[in-house]
Amino acid sequence: MKFLIKMFTLLIIMNVATMVAPQRATAQVSVSFQVFYDDLSPYGLWVNYPNYGYVWVPNYGPEFMPYSSNGHWVFTDFGWTWVSYYSWGWAPFHYGRWDYDDYYGWIWMPDNIWGPAWVCWRTSPNYYGWAPLGPNISLTIALGGGYNPPHDHWVFVNEQYMGRNDIYNYYGPRKNNTTYINNSTVINNTYVDNSSNTTYIAGPKREDVEKARGSEIKAISIKESTERGQSLKNDQLTIYKPAITKAANANVKPSKIAEKKEVKPVSERKSGEPAQKTEPKKQEQQPKTVQPKEEIMKPQQQQVPKEQREQEQQPKTVQPKEEIMKPQQQQVPKEQKKQEQQPKTVQPKEEIKQPQQQQVPKEQRKQEQQPKTVQPKQEIKKPQQQQVPKEQRKQEQQPKTVQPKMNEKKSQPPPPRQEQRKQEQPQKIIQPKENKKQAPPPRKRD
Repeated sequence: MKFLIKMFTLLIIMNVATMVAPQRATAQVSVSFQVFYDDLSPYGLWVNYPNYGYVWVPNYGPEFMPYSSNGHWVFTDFGWTWVSYYSWGWAPFHYGRWDYDDYYGWIWMPDNIWGPAWVCWRTSPNYYGWAPLGPNISLTIALGGGYNPPHDHWVFVNEQYMGRNDIYNYYGPRKNNTTYINNSTVINNTYVDNSSNTTYIAGPKREDVEKARGSEIKAISIKESTERGQSLKNDQLTIYKPAITKAANANVKPSKIAEKKEVKPVSERKSGEPAQKTEPKKQEQQPKTVQPKEEIMKPQQQQVPKEQREQEQQPKTVQPKEEIMKPQQQQVPKEQKKQEQQPKTVQPKEEIKQPQQQQVPKEQRKQEQQPKTVQPKQEIKKPQQQQVPKEQRKQEQQPKTVQPKMNEKKSQPPPPRQEQRKQEQPQKIIQPKENKKQAPPPRKRD
C-alpha cells in the first residue's frame, strides 16, 4: 500500500515539473529565406538594397518603429521576449536585423538565427531603454558599448511599467532621449542556449524589474509551432521558429522585386497603405445588360371575305378632277386702261379771299374814341329784318375770329339811327394781319 502511494506521488511530481518547465522543440523544421519572401510580400515590398541584397519595406509610414509599435515585452527563459500583435510579427522581430533608410524608412534584412529579440539595452535612473541592432553588429560590440545607434532609434519607459501589455502608453518623450542616453549604462545580461549554442542579450534582470514594480513577474513558457504565426495564451507563447539553412538560400529570391521609383517615400506613406506607388485605376466599363424587349400584342386581323378582298386588290381608277369654270373677266378698252394707269394729279386748293374791312369815317372814329356816357335805357324798336342776299349769308356763316380784348375806352352808343344802320350793315370780320391784299368790301344793294 505504501509502495502504491509513493508511486502515485512520484507521478504527480513528474507531471507538475513537465508543466512548469519551458517547452522547447527537440527538432526544428528546416526552411530557406523563401518562407520570408512569400509570407511578408502581402505586407510590404521587397527591394534589392545596395551592399546587402533583398530587404523588406513594410507598408507603414513614419509612425512605425520596430520593437515599439503594436507589441509588448514578456519574460521567458531566454530573457525579455518581444510579442508582436502583427500577424507577420513572428519573422522580422525574431530573425534578422533592422536598419533605417532616409527614403524607404525602416527596412528589415533577413537572417537565419532565431532570437527572443535582436535589440541592445540600457538603464537610466528609473528608466529602461532599448534599440534595434543594426546589420553586421555583433553581440560583443553591442555589449561592450561600442554600438551607439541614433538617439531617435531608442525607446525609453519608466521601470515600473516594464512588462505591461499596454507598455506603449507609457513611453517617454523622444525629445528626452538624449538626456536618458547620456545618463545611462549598457545592460550586458545574456542567456546562452546550449541546444543551439546561441547567446542572446537578455535585457534587465527579472529581480530588478520585480523590485521596481513591487510585484512578482511570471515567466512565460515558449512552445514551438509548426504553423506560421504566434499567439499568447494561458502564460504560454506559441510561435513558429523554424531553422533556416544557409545553403538553401543560394537560389531563392522574392517572386516580385520592386524598383526604387516604384516605392513611395516614407514621408508619403500611411499605416496600412501599400508602399508601392499605384496609378489611379480606370473604371472598368461594365457590360451593358440588354433587357429583352417586351412583345407588343398586335390586335388580330378580322377575316375579310374573298369577294371583298378581290375588290380591294383591284387597282382603283382615278377619275379626272372637274375643272371649275372661272368667270371671264370683262375686257377693258386700252384707252381706259391708260387713263387708269396715269397718276392722278392733285389740284391745289383754292384760296378763299376774305373780304376787306370796311373803312370807317374819321368822324365816326372820333366819336368812338370819346368817353361813353351812360344814358338811361330806352326801349328800342327793333327794325324789321330785311332779306339778306345769299352771298352775304355765306359770308356771315364763316367762322368768326375773336381778337384779344384791349384796354380801350368804350365808345358811346350811337344814336338809334346809327344802330339801325349798323344792323343793316354786315358784321365786321377782323382777320389776322397777313401780307396779303384784302379783297374790297361788297357793295351795298339798294
